[in-house]
Amino acid sequence: MSKKWVALPVILLALWGCYVINSNLVRHSGYYAQHLPHKKGTNPELIFTLKHLYYLEKPNDSSLRYDYDGANTIIVDENYSLYNYKEPEILLFNKESISTYYDFNNQGKFLFKEVIDNTNTIQHSELSKSQEEAMAYVERAIRPILDVQPKPKHNLQWLFNLIHQGKFS
Repeated sequence: MSKKWVALPVILLALWGCYVINSNLVRHSGYYAQHLPHKKGTNPELIFTLKHLYYLEKPNDSSLRYDYDGANTIIVDENYSLYNYKEPEILLFNKESISTYYDFNNQGKFLFKEVIDNTNTIQHSELSKSQEEAMAYVERAIRPILDVQPKPKHNLQWLFNLIHQGKFS
């Protein structure tokens, strides 16, 4: 009987500890992602900002808007948004009904650019110029969020690296 009374608090304490650690990793994933060693061409900041957008600190004086329904979305202005449905994507609209998509994989690596005009003609590009454009759009959308991420009181960077570094190496 006494073993049960000892085991119950130990189990509850372990569960509480797991919750606190996971909460820390999620709430501070923007900070941790900025300090995660990664291979050139991958972008952990993009992935974790979109994945945990709801839990991250947001700038008060920013013109950015956020939508958490279905896919986490950062709305920069009426013609430009960055969202994460299955994989990150930037969507641009203009007045001539031309849509431009910049697609990334689940490591934040640029894949391609697609331009679809009002006649549904698709132009596909994987050029480095398209990659530079895409990264400029990503920086414009996520940099204000990353700049306001607080340093965690209990820094678990080592654990974050242990869990996620393999994906970005």
